[in-house]
Amino acid sequence: MELSKVALLAALSVNIFSFAEFAAEEPAHIFYLIHTNKLDMALDHYQDYHKRFGRHDTEFLQQLGLSVLELGAKSYDSETLLMTLFGAGIAMNERTLPILMRAVEFPNPQLQLIALNFLARCQHDEADRSVLLALKSNNLLIRLEAAHQIAKNKHPHAAQLVESLMSKVDEELLPLFPQLYALIGNADAIRILRRLLAHHSEDVRLSAILSCAKTGRDDLLPKIKALSMHASYAQQEACAAAFGNFNDETTIPFLERFAQCKIPQVRLAALISLEALGANQSRDEIKRMALQGDVFAITALGDIPGTQETLWQLAQSKNNQISLNAVIGLLKQCDPRAQKFLNAILIQDSRDLAFVKNVSAGKSLSCWKALPSARQNYDDFSIDLELSQSFRESLLAEAVNLPEDNFFQIAAAVFDQQQNDLVPTVIELMEQLHTERAVNFLKSYQQRAGAPLIRNYCNLALYRLQEEGPYAENLRKWVALQADAPLIQLRPLVPWEVDSTVASYQITPHETSRLLVDSYEAFAQRQDDEGINALLNAVRFGNSKNKYALAGLLMRASL
Repeated sequence: MELSKVALLAALSVNIFSFAEFAAEEPAHIFYLIHTNKLDMALDHYQDYHKRFGRHDTEFLQQLGLSVLELGAKSYDSETLLMTLFGAGIAMNERTLPILMRAVEFPNPQLQLIALNFLARCQHDEADRSVLLALKSNNLLIRLEAAHQIAKNKHPHAAQLVESLMSKVDEELLPLFPQLYALIGNADAIRILRRLLAHHSEDVRLSAILSCAKTGRDDLLPKIKALSMHASYAQQEACAAAFGNFNDETTIPFLERFAQCKIPQVRLAALISLEALGANQSRDEIKRMALQGDVFAITALGDIPGTQETLWQLAQSKNNQISLNAVIGLLKQCDPRAQKFLNAILIQDSRDLAFVKNVSAGKSLSCWKALPSARQNYDDFSIDLELSQSFRESLLAEAVNLPEDNFFQIAAAVFDQQQNDLVPTVIELMEQLHTERAVNFLKSYQQRAGAPLIRNYCNLALYRLQEEGPYAENLRKWVALQADAPLIQLRPLVPWEVDSTVASYQITPHETSRLLVDSYEAFAQRQDDEGINALLNAVRFGNSKNKYALAGLLMRASL
């Protein structure tokens, strides 16, 4: 009997040893296939391995994702390289840094900009060195983006590096640089900013004045006071606007003088600053200017409490520009009456409106204008269309601050009219709310027929919110059907110098592509075993170019 036990234990030991030995050998063979670029064979072997042992090998998944990305980085095809950089960036992994660093030297400026954007998010010495290297690029756009990144990250030598670049550019680009020095904010940067306040170009001076105001550089207030005495109305407007940011009562005499100016924009800038300093008597004059149709004054009312009735009156104007800016003001003040007009802005109709931002001569005042026939005037990848889209998304995000009933009616209108470009924003807002009503809203549209994009977005949201139901299985089934989906499409990139309110070179997929990427990302974040299998299947059998983007998500899933 004792001998039988010993024999049994010995047999078990041999089996356990054999199992461990096989488990160790199989990944080694798969790694060999990866290194010899036999990715399909490697994936087939790995899936067999996973079925036998019932678990994922995180090191293999990391190596597989990295190998796919390295293969894509060797391509000469611009779409493959784009997807590779997208994957390398979203992998959030130090192993992909060399791919992004090499891309900084690519001849394609778009790819360089994408790589720079991802590298700037990394807190890594090698990434910092690559951003600095981009300052020597032959492409001016690349150098400007690199300068913006080092200024934003407050590199110890940022002021000197930006100054060196500034000395090499044409004069018409100089107004960009005060913004960079204001971002840096150290003693060297402020010294240069002070010098730019006295620059012979008015556009440079205007930029310097407003940059000082935006960053609260009250140590430069005496210089700005002196500049306010200049005869230029544009400069007077900029100085008047700047005084309101400093919250310094010594500027009131200057503002009272400007408030009597015959130039409306100078007068308005002064009145707005006086209002900010507590001189409430200026409010009535701003209202009067707004009622006379001054769209800059109408925009200003949105930031002044107690002006809702004036804005409501203006919102009903037959002048589209007046109405548009009044509705934006009502929305800022969380007035539920804004809902009545929001659909005309958010929901596209036969007018095919695009929205563009207008600024005053002194660059301190702004308003919005609606232009019809957008698709005829702009191509699909126009920066102007992207800015218009970002504007509509921002209004929708502000609408969440309206009373609950109003917001849900706006969200329902977006879904009912299948305004697909705004669906991802509604989904994000519903997830942020995460109330019982928001969940029920998502569940009701998840079951609606005839709107597959909306239905699947709701399904994704419910999966991410970890609601009980068939949402994980539904998501995996939908992802499986996208195996042959076209190349993941990205929205246009908006440079920081075009509009600082839009995230610089933010890489965002279009709505359908975004649903696919977000679904895979949800699997990665949850480390969903079946979801990881779906990712592997997409890399193995899906669109040949999409796999480079998905490889980055695969690396994230196995962190």
